[in-house]
Amino acid sequence: MIIMSEKSIIDQREPWQKKPKFNWGKTLLISFGFFASSIAWSQYNSQIPIALDVLLPSQYLLIGFIMTLDNIIGMFLQPIMGNLSDRTKSRFGRRMPFILIGLPISAGLFLLLALTKNTLWLYIIVIFFFVTAMAIWRAPVVSMMPDFVSPQNRSKGNALVNIFGGIASAAAAFVGGILIDKDYFIGFVFVVVAMIVALIILFFGVKEPDTREWDFSEALNKKNEAGIWNKIKELVKEEEKSPIWMLIAIWAWFMTHQAIESLLSLYATKIIGVSDGEAQQLLLYVSISFIIFAFVSSFLSKKLTRRTTILIGLGICILSLVSAIFIKGPDQLWLLIAILIVYGAGWAFININSIAMMWDMATTPKQIGTYTGLYYFASFLAAVLGPISLGYIMEYVAGLEYLLPVGAVFMLIAIIAMLFVKRGEPELTEEQKSDLEKAKIDAK
Repeated sequence: MIIMSEKSIIDQREPWQKKPKFNWGKTLLISFGFFASSIAWSQYNSQIPIALDVLLPSQYLLIGFIMTLDNIIGMFLQPIMGNLSDRTKSRFGRRMPFILIGLPISAGLFLLLALTKNTLWLYIIVIFFFVTAMAIWRAPVVSMMPDFVSPQNRSKGNALVNIFGGIASAAAAFVGGILIDKDYFIGFVFVVVAMIVALIILFFGVKEPDTREWDFSEALNKKNEAGIWNKIKELVKEEEKSPIWMLIAIWAWFMTHQAIESLLSLYATKIIGVSDGEAQQLLLYVSISFIIFAFVSSFLSKKLTRRTTILIGLGICILSLVSAIFIKGPDQLWLLIAILIVYGAGWAFININSIAMMWDMATTPKQIGTYTGLYYFASFLAAVLGPISLGYIMEYVAGLEYLLPVGAVFMLIAIIAMLFVKRGEPELTEEQKSDLEKAKIDAK
């Protein structure tokens, strides 16, 4: 949108509207923001449960609850941050101010996690402030990519971003895991340095439009002012319910994924008998598989649609998780590794396309942050309930050895929900429509 004022012409078009062609270099630079987030969460999810198990021996339900603090806070704070970043006025753009404030604070608090792990009350306080700081910039940094990438290329862009997230997780699992076993503090320093370097690259490499003169009245209409809850009510009232079914599916598969991510290190140390560092390194297999299949996922989404690709991924995840019933003890580490590799492939098919579907359900480009917030609301709601629910089942019902098979149940729920999703595919440009018509004529 271009607005005429008395002084000048204000160009409010999104960067992708000015340059619709996919820019690999720009998307690569944007990916460093997600890299910083992923490397921190990967090590957090691996090491914090182990440290808590020392302070709270075998209290899986309580550990699961503490591990959901980031999701409880994120469930409420992320949608607000996403919505605010849709309409922020600054010379650095809409998203960057949140990243410049939140990331350095998060890095400092992450380092404190290594220094306070022997004192329960202090450790929990640092955990609380760390997850709050991370929630300030997570939705804005994820919303940055669709600002620069056209709807037709967002699965491809999300594949590249998530590949960098996978590289970050792999770095945390491999390098961080090795350092953790040698020097616990240095293992955390490694992650902090990586976060700060990523921030520097992102800040100098990606220049958002100056939004100080932008008019955000479209993003501030009455329906949007009430925030995320009002948006959900609005979606419920719509005749076509694809966004609601999509949110249910997102909730269901994250019930499984977040619970496994939070409790896998405990599963590996207790059931398989590996060391703390080796438990963290197990996530490397998921990350490598995810990286390999990320672009396969993007390719399939164009050939088969995003929805079909997600359904294939859900099926792969279910088969891999159910296979864990054959894991009986330490001599079957090879089977756990195989399961995690297959699961990583399925997760790539799901994760690469799901948020792209949410973005393309947005009614206007100025609501990308809001729909990112909806995505994170569903995922964080699951992440709150997932570790607690599976933690309860592991402690009082089935036992820790059934962590993975129980997770397959929620993947099945996600399949059912996805069958009702009818929107979320990219709209064809006029040029693509013309090419399609020509292809049909040639086929005749």
